[in-house]
Parts: sequence; structure tokens; C-alpha cells
Amino acid sequence: MKRMPTTAAAFLGLLVGVFGVLPGVFGVLPGVDPQQVEPAREAERLEGQEEVILGHAADWKLDDTGLDRETLVVDAGTPLLEEPWDDARIVTEAPGGALAIWEAVPGWRRVISGSIIGWVKLDASPDLGFPDEYPTAEPAVEASPPLPTPIGDPSDRARTQLLARARELLGEGVLTARLGPFELLTNSNDRGLLAFLHRVAESTVVSYAKTHELTGKDSRGAVVLFATEAEYNALRDRVILRPSELVGAFEMAGVAVLFSENLERTEIARNLIHELTHVLNGERLAPRTSPGSLYLDSMLAPWLEEGTATNMAFSSLDRRGGLHPLRLAKDVKTFAGITHIGGASAGLLQVSQALVNGQLPPLTDLVDMGREEFGHGAEAALLYLQSATLIRYLLQNRELRAPFLGFLQAVASGDRRSTELFEMLPISPNELEDRHRNWTIELTKREAL
Repeated sequence: MKRMPTTAAAFLGLLVGVFGVLPGVFGVLPGVDPQQVEPAREAERLEGQEEVILGHAADWKLDDTGLDRETLVVDAGTPLLEEPWDDARIVTEAPGGALAIWEAVPGWRRVISGSIIGWVKLDASPDLGFPDEYPTAEPAVEASPPLPTPIGDPSDRARTQLLARARELLGEGVLTARLGPFELLTNSNDRGLLAFLHRVAESTVVSYAKTHELTGKDSRGAVVLFATEAEYNALRDRVILRPSELVGAFEMAGVAVLFSENLERTEIARNLIHELTHVLNGERLAPRTSPGSLYLDSMLAPWLEEGTATNMAFSSLDRRGGLHPLRLAKDVKTFAGITHIGGASAGLLQVSQALVNGQLPPLTDLVDMGREEFGHGAEAALLYLQSATLIRYLLQNRELRAPFLGFLQAVASGDRRSTELFEMLPISPNELEDRHRNWTIELTKREAL
């Protein structure tokens, strides 16, 4: 069972509470002048932009067989946009010709033109592994079906019990629908929210498979979305063995449970992405095991279980609900001269500061940790972040991406335990430690500030 602190803001934002405290944070990251942060961000760091986008020349680009080998031919004067939607700011106009593709999302390509990068809208998208469009229709809502008959598998029994308890709390107004491939139980009447989360769920499945190269059969997972926090808490306190832990979303037995009250739409979406990643991990990486009660835990080491979920939730999310796993979500805003940093940006700052201050365990210790040592919720926030940045680094490093994907395949097949990462990497633990530390700090300067 996986848990998150009280809300996504608490997990993605408790990581740093940053009103008025940024000078202290900037002081820890070498070479960062707080007076230059906002002007540099406004100017989109145009000077040296290739390095900003590609990071370390040998580290940041994907494997040579990936998207960075594709090109897109555009006409002279084609606008390059700041974000992949029609009303985004125009960064520049392309000179024409073949431009290198850095990222592909439905209907758009992110290309590099000289020292500038931007999004190009496509009339027809070449097949680079993404669907042309994520679903746009609202999920169909119908009368609640009868509860399934419990069968022999422990996770099936636990799933049935959990959904039965959820139905009791959802009351007579319970609706059933689909969020992507997942069954949904909810008492929310916000059809716009449900349609948005439907697209989020669909793109989470696509992105998970594309990012980790792990495919599977149709998911048997489910989502329970409560309209109020009180209803959610009532279920949480009945099924979590440590009810004192304040968690705003959890996954158990292939069921993601969350609420919508007083949360922004993107915050709900990030909670959903995190928990659905746990569902997919349970289906494609490792099964759940039951110690004889409703509580089921993951057979994966927590660095891999929580790191994949946190990394996925850190990915950029567009306004349609499309997830873009190659891009980090960026949340840097300035109000009345005070800079507020949240989301993935806050997480990067937090983990970078901890790395500089020596507050994190060696990666060898992190990978070997069991669940009790790793901890839960807020107490484990730094370890969640350390795990997420390690996984993002392994996925985006030219030399290490293929061995890491091979490691995931070996874990999924049962040939490797999830603590045996270093046995499948071509570099030593000490070298990985140094590379990960330097990459994370550089990435923080470039993406979070």
C-alpha cells in the first residue's frame, strides 16, 4: 500500500514551503543569484538554450534510438510556441527546413531551431509511439453494477472488500464510469472534472508504458473518488493500518482512492497519476502480497515503487489532461516581489538542498531499504524525491537508460529483485552517486528556477 501526505500540495509542495524563504535556498545551490532568477526565467534563458534543454551533452539526451533522431520538416515562418496549445506565447518563427525533434505529444512536436526550442502544431502526426489524440468525450455514467463475487486470489478479495466499503460511504448517489481503462466509483457530480480525469488516466497508462517499456493486459484497476474529504477520511481510517498518518490519497489492492473537495483540478490529477502508477506497478512490475488482512503491500523495494510514482506525478500535465513524461512540471510564480515555487520545481529544490547538505543516504542504502526503514508519508518525503530523481536520471541518461530498462524487465519477469539495481548497471555505485548528485543540482538550476 502506498500513501501520500494530506494533499498533492502537501507531497509535491510540503517538500518546500517557499514564501519568502528563497534567499536561503538559493544560497545553498552554487552559482545561483536570486536577483537574476526572475529576469532569466522571463527571458526563457535563450542564451545557451541548447544546454538548458539537453543538459549534459552525454547525460540528458535519450538513447540514440529515441526521439532525438527524428526530424520534422517545417516551412519558413512556422511559429514555435512556448507550450503545446494554440494560445501559447510564440517564442520565435522557424527558418524552415528539417528541425530535430526533442519531444512528441499528441498533435504536437517539440523541436530545436538553433539555440531556441519550441512547440510546432501538426496537421498529421507521424507515429512516434503516442496516440494521435487522447480521448475527449466525457466518460459514460451508468447505474452501479452489483458487487463482483469474491474469488480466491488475496488481492481480488481485498479489492472486493475495499470497493464494498467505499460504496457504503459513497451513499445512494454513487455513480460508475470509466477513467481510461479503470473502473470509477464516485459521488462527484462535476462532469467537467470527470472528463478531465478520464484523459489524465488514459494518458497515464500510455506514458507509463512508453517511459518504462512495460506493457500489459487490460487493467483491472479501479478508482474511488470521494466528493468530500470527510468521506475519504472515513474510508482511509478503516483500511490503513496506521490511521494516524495523514494521507490525501492511497492505493490498495489495485484501487486508487482520493477526494476532490477544496483541491485544484491539477492537484487532484497529480494525486491520481501517483496512485495509478502504483496500480500499474502492481500489474506490470510486481504483484501485491497479503499478510492476512485487507492490507496489501508491494513486493517492490520502496525506492522503485515510490520513485516511479513520484517521477510520473512530477511530469508536465497539459490543460487537456495529457501527461508529458519527458518534461518536468514547472511551478514558479512571483507575487508582489515574492517568488513561490511549488510542484516538481519545489521538489527539485528540496532534494538538491538535501544533497548539498549531506542529508540523504547513499544510493546503495536507499536501494536496499525496506518499507519500515523507508518510512511513510511526510516522514519519507526526501526519500521519495531522491528515488524519483534517481529514476528520472537513469531514464534520461544515454549510457544508463537501456540497462535500467533491462533491469525493469528483469524485475517484472522475476529474474531480479528490485534491490539488485547495481548488478545491472555498467558503472560503480560511487560513480552513479556523483553523477546523480551533479545532474540533480544542475537540473534544479535550469528547470526549477
